[in-house]
Amino acid sequence: MLEQIPSSFKECKQVRFEEDRQGFAYVHLVHSSGVSEAKIYLFGGNIVSWKVDGAEVLAMRGDFDLLSMDGTKPISGGVPHCFPQFGPGEMQQHGFARNMMWTVCDAKDTCKTRGDAPSVTIKLLPTEYSREMWNHKFEVLYKVTLMEADLHTSLLVINQQASEEFAFSTALHSYFAVSNIANVEIEGLGREGQKYLDKVEDAKNPPEKLAEDGALGLTSFTDRVYLDAPPELRVVDTEQGSALKISSTNWPEAVVWNPFQEKMNSETFICVENAVVQQPVTLLPGQSWRAEMSLTRGKL
Repeated sequence: MLEQIPSSFKECKQVRFEEDRQGFAYVHLVHSSGVSEAKIYLFGGNIVSWKVDGAEVLAMRGDFDLLSMDGTKPISGGVPHCFPQFGPGEMQQHGFARNMMWTVCDAKDTCKTRGDAPSVTIKLLPTEYSREMWNHKFEVLYKVTLMEADLHTSLLVINQQASEEFAFSTALHSYFAVSNIANVEIEGLGREGQKYLDKVEDAKNPPEKLAEDGALGLTSFTDRVYLDAPPELRVVDTEQGSALKISSTNWPEAVVWNPFQEKMNSETFICVENAVVQQPVTLLPGQSWRAEMSLTRGKL
């Protein structure tokens, strides 16, 4: 798969193009300080790893083995894409973007970064596979930038059609590693009177409910879409003594999910997802939509 990447990009020291033992290509971003690194698989456009000071911030589900995947199923862990549909609907669960091969965008400066913020931009275009589910001309650009203790993403969706609009929902289905779910609270969600959709009660037509407490802690199977989510959340792990700040722009909702299933090893991760769920984005021909997410790893 590496032969698909322009040779000029392979000269980078902080942006490295590598393959796993099954031949799946990924981009390896390495910060010049040596403090942080990240890996982005082209299959699914998934950030599968982000380490700060040697500690892994992201998580893989216990029922998925990245080192033995064959490309028939999406990667279960890291930061999968939900596009152009979040959850169940007219097409397959969470759409098709997480099942497709993305390509490295050949912007001249994308992999020419020198300094403290190596980045890469990958793109997704329609294929026969995607058109069978969603017959629209589109382009998705996803830029990932690595800083010393931060990871920044920018997602751009463009309507490439000549005369037709289209609508989509989307999310970054982020899995974050935790010491144990019992030690974790999400600050910014769960405040009294905050509205959320309870997908545990009904996944297809979730009822709207009101939160009653302060910071959100999970004690059982949870699948909620928090409406009008604040632009900054914190995942606090009291056992690790760490706090992960999630800053977002143009992501109106936040999804919190944990299945509480032993086979998934779900006590060691929490999903806090920036999302567009309740009101899909509609783009006229030539229009575009952008949303950004920044993750900052820190201590309590």
